[in-house]
Amino acid sequence: MSQGLLTAERSCCFLPILKLLSSFFALASSTAAEITELSGRGVGLDVVHSVLDRLKGTVQIETEAGSGTTFRLRLPLTLAIIKALLFGVEKRLYAIALNSVVEITRTVESEVHQVEKLRSPPTA
Repeated sequence: MSQGLLTAERSCCFLPILKLLSSFFALASSTAAEITELSGRGVGLDVVHSVLDRLKGTVQIETEAGSGTTFRLRLPLTLAIIKALLFGVEKRLYAIALNSVVEITRTVESEVHQVEKLRSPPTA
């Protein structure tokens, strides 16, 4: 508001949205209906946010009703000189810092097993 980008009158509309977007980064928050091996444990964007803070990076959220939400992660250019292991999964390229890689092995499809859902404890 101090820069004149958001007036006091319009801020009442944006503040609830900003509060909601910032809640995505709350510790141990989850939108999953049940806990599984892969989701619902509350480890997610709070971890992303803390890692970005350590690396002096930022995250920007752009959302539009009916169209979706974009999370834009920005890292300092100095991180571009870090050696990384690049690999592709389903037409997406990923990078892991090479100093975090302990071992690289080859496997065949018959050795890959799907992780099953954990059963939720019965409710009383």
